[in-house]
Formats: sequence, structure tokens, C-alpha cells
Amino acid sequence: MELNGNLPSYVHTTALATVAGDSYTFSFAYAGRSDGGTNTIDVLWDGSVIQAALHAPSTSAWTYYNFTVTAQGNDTAGFSSIPYGDGSYGNFIDNVSVVGPTATPLPAALLFVAPALAGVFGFSRRKAANGVQA
Repeated sequence: MELNGNLPSYVHTTALATVAGDSYTFSFAYAGRSDGGTNTIDVLWDGSVIQAALHAPSTSAWTYYNFTVTAQGNDTAGFSSIPYGDGSYGNFIDNVSVVGPTATPLPAALLFVAPALAGVFGFSRRKAANGVQA
């Protein structure tokens, strides 16, 4: 998407299904225009600036950015900009993503250890119930 061509612009997502206190990675690609001036953007998370005056690369090459953010719950991600000069020199944003935390898989060995521990504790409880001391 082109941002800040001719007029100041503000773009943001609708409320995301984020969970308060969880960490998320907010990523995007940002490119300047080879025929334009130097524009800057503010990177926003839930309406607050997390990176002010981010300059576009001086060429049209894409640069990738990642920000780790802590959610407040139902957050938004966005960009705010002011055009440079009086021409139509917008910069480009692409590949915007917000990736949340992933569940940590249990180690495979736990599948074998858990039943064994359950057996040991079950055997100990049965001995105690029968009045047998170990």
C-alpha cells in the first residue's frame, strides 16, 4: 500500500484478537520511492508510537522491520505519516503481520515419564491407605 502520497495519512488495523499481557511480533516491509523525497512514518501499536520518524530507505529496495509488543487486549497496529514537500511522493508498506505467542510443545520424554510417575504415586497412596509403612 502507498502511504503519504499528497496528504498526511493514517492507516491502522481493526481491533486484533490479542490477549492482554502476551507478547506479539509486529512486522512489515517498508520501501521508499526512487523518484521521491525522504518521507518518514511513525509506527503505532494500539494508538501509541513505538517507533517515531522511521525514514524510508533512500532507494526503492524493501527493508523489513520487526517490533516486539505487549498486548493490552484487542489492540490495533498502524502507521502515521507526513508527506515530504509538495509532490506525490508516498512510500510503500507491505507484508504487515502480527504473530502471537505459540504454545510450547511438551517434550516427547514426558509422554513416557508421566505414566510412570502416576504409577509410583498411585502405589504409594495405596500402601498408605492399607497402613503399610515404607
